[in-house]
Amino acid sequence: MFKLSKSKNLNLLSVYLGAKHIYDDIPYIKRRRRLKRAFFVLKIFLILFLLFFIIGFISFVFYFKDVKNLYTTMVSGKRNIEEAVNLLLNENFEEGKIKAGIAQSDFSQANELAQKYDDNFLIKNISYFNNQINDVLYLTSSAEIISKTIEQSSNYAEAFEKVLANKEKNFNKLSEEEKIALLDILFKSTPDLVGIKANIDLALLNLNYLKFSGILLPYKTKISNLREKLETVKTTLDTIIPLSQFVPIMLGYPAEADYLLVLQNSDELRPSGGFVGTYGIAKTKNGDIVNLETHDVYHLDIPVQDIYQKEPPAPLKEYLGVDNWYFRDANWYPDWPSSAQNLEQFFYEEDSLLPEKNKINNYDGNFEGIIAITPKIIVDLLEQIGPIYVEDTEFNHTNFINLLQYKVEQEYIQLGVREWHRKEIIAEIVKEIKIKLFNLEPNAMYTILNVISKNLNEKNIQIYFKDVELEKLLVEKNWAGAIQNYNGDYLMVVDANMASYKTDAVINRSIGYKVRKNNTGELISNLALNYAHNGDFDWKTTRYRTYTRVYVPRGSQLINATGMDNSDIKVYDEYNKTVYAFFLNVEPGEIGNISIDYKLPDDLRQSSISGKYNLYLQKQAGNTVDDLKIDLDLNANIKEFSPNGFLVDRIDKNNIVWETSLRSDLEINLKIDN
Repeated sequence: MFKLSKSKNLNLLSVYLGAKHIYDDIPYIKRRRRLKRAFFVLKIFLILFLLFFIIGFISFVFYFKDVKNLYTTMVSGKRNIEEAVNLLLNENFEEGKIKAGIAQSDFSQANELAQKYDDNFLIKNISYFNNQINDVLYLTSSAEIISKTIEQSSNYAEAFEKVLANKEKNFNKLSEEEKIALLDILFKSTPDLVGIKANIDLALLNLNYLKFSGILLPYKTKISNLREKLETVKTTLDTIIPLSQFVPIMLGYPAEADYLLVLQNSDELRPSGGFVGTYGIAKTKNGDIVNLETHDVYHLDIPVQDIYQKEPPAPLKEYLGVDNWYFRDANWYPDWPSSAQNLEQFFYEEDSLLPEKNKINNYDGNFEGIIAITPKIIVDLLEQIGPIYVEDTEFNHTNFINLLQYKVEQEYIQLGVREWHRKEIIAEIVKEIKIKLFNLEPNAMYTILNVISKNLNEKNIQIYFKDVELEKLLVEKNWAGAIQNYNGDYLMVVDANMASYKTDAVINRSIGYKVRKNNTGELISNLALNYAHNGDFDWKTTRYRTYTRVYVPRGSQLINATGMDNSDIKVYDEYNKTVYAFFLNVEPGEIGNISIDYKLPDDLRQSSISGKYNLYLQKQAGNTVDDLKIDLDLNANIKEFSPNGFLVDRIDKNNIVWETSLRSDLEINLKIDN
């Protein structure tokens, strides 16, 4: 029917003539019927199109009205929430609470209006518009939750304000009844604070779903800033919630409490934080420290040295040269709950044997807990509260440690003070710090809580509670100083100063840890420890002598060890870990280098085959490692890793390195392809 020209191109003229010929062959009647049918279909189509247009126009007018209402309501909510925050900051809690409630109502209404769009068939099925509505829904939901949270928070602020009204706003100026009222609010606040935190988590979850693909794009920076502020609030609540559970109890509410205090000198490092040079007994009641005594540890140990007999651990006997075990050396365990219980037992046993003339403690009760601190917490507190003055001497955050050590080790001789009384100044220092802390205004207490939280994380404060639930809370927050029971690779290096004076103050430590997968698929670890001695021979420092224990996953197999004295290394199990223990001596100006190679247990190899590797590095209390390098290469592509940031270097697809310090515990996680 269609013919091609010789040029093999389509001949359009022939096509036209052929089509016309076919059309002409159709009878006239049939052509009319077909035209009528076509016009009928076209007519129906035009009617439907017009109907659809009219419906669409009406819907547009209807939805335009809703859009206007949605925008107006969101603007109103934003204005009300800003006014609520300003009112709260100006301590107008009642009006602030009302404004927060109105803002919550505004955003709830806005959310309902946005939901109408989300239910619309066209919007739901057009991806671009659907994303816009989803963004609005997530934003209004977050704003509604935040408004509710502000309203809840204002209740607590108002309750505190009622107690503090018309007062010079510091804890010392409050009556006992007012202190009880404040502690009662804090003591009962935990469930509501947990609820507030849950709301913050939900608001953040909604904000994290935002795609910023259209109408919210201009507000991306502001919303990102809001998200950062909420993250800060969340972190703060993570600290405040556990503190709200045990701080009132520690301050003697709802019942008075007694605590054994242990002051550990980290410049003379011992397994749980430092040499116990001073101890104390504190009684708290209704928010006040009603009694606080501190004593030189030798006032407890010396009077009973001929009648108290207890076999010391072998390393103390061998390297410290002692034949008996006393309270001052009872913190031999790096696990604080173990050392705390041991210290308490030693205290009771020695105290019961004190001759009548040496009975200094006057205590026959039961301790609710044992609290250990290192000088670092005092330094951090002095940095916030300012200097204190004792015996016409200024102690501040820059001179505290060295000045106090000089006074109790050297100056007392020059002043003709009996050695027995040389540490009485410590009781005066503690008293002055208490006065300054209790005189702080409420707005400064948030900073102090942060200082306490930081030092709990860094193990400059360690607490052991006999109450099972409170101790469980501390363990969950990693504030108990307990050795972690970790399912993965693990490393903890524990030093014990063996008669080296205060030499730890001049030792710079570094830890290097490598893990490699060998040809047979086994995970091989290399641990490199370096001790740089920057001191000399004087009244404070001497050659460094440490008995070191390295805790690794249980079942690890030692391959090689070098650098320790006499190449002697002991291997045993403790706290569900394998321990490598050795003695090291470092002269002033020299560097001690230790290298230990070992094979990790097979379950860690199996874990790496399944695609994950986890490492937990636990910090010894009182010990700061300034240089830590973790080098991991498991011969597999690393898909994900944490932590990330400036301290991590991705060498290649299989190799990753972290370089940082170890001031608190550190966890490293890898997801890998095999």
